[in-house]
Amino acid sequence: MFEIHPSLRAKLPGEIDKGWILARKRIEKWLERNGYESENYQIPKRCLYTYQQAMEGEV
Repeated sequence: MFEIHPSLRAKLPGEIDKGWILARKRIEKWLERNGYESENYQIPKRCLYTYQQAMEGEV
């Protein structure tokens, strides 16, 4: 992917945080649609992994 679009590499660090925010909202909505209260779950507000960990496969 980076060979085709090398500019993506510079954008990824910020996109991980944005993606986490969107994923967190989707998880909360899924929980509520399925009869669970999202407040009962400790969904981290920030991604648990750094950009470097994600890129190196340390997750």
